[in-house]
Amino acid sequence: MLYTSQILAIVSVFLLASWNLIYFVFIYKKDKFYAGMGDLGSNVYTQQNKKNFIFTMLGETVFMLCMFGYFLCVTAAYSEDMHGPEEEAKEDDAKSSASKKSKAASAKSAKPASASGDKAEGDEAPAE
Repeated sequence: MLYTSQILAIVSVFLLASWNLIYFVFIYKKDKFYAGMGDLGSNVYTQQNKKNFIFTMLGETVFMLCMFGYFLCVTAAYSEDMHGPEEEAKEDDAKSSASKKSKAASAKSAKPASASGDKAEGDEAPAE
């Protein structure tokens, strides 16, 4: 689940940066960018040049993508180290037991009984 959530976080950051880049390059026509909240008169807004905002936004995006990518690799390695060998061992045991059963079944069917009525090597006489 953590691995999947990190992939979704990477996709979200990338899509948000793509939308911001498209919006501020092609749609937003003013040279100044105002960021903040509240009324304009209360002076809570900060004024930035559009190019500075785009540069800052892309820098933050690259940093976040690198960090999420790093954490994705760390969690994948952790998951493999903590849970991988047990599951692989169970799968290998299941495969080896299945192959032994199929070899034994093919060996029994490959040995025909002799015409004189002798018993095959693997057959045992019933104990009396």
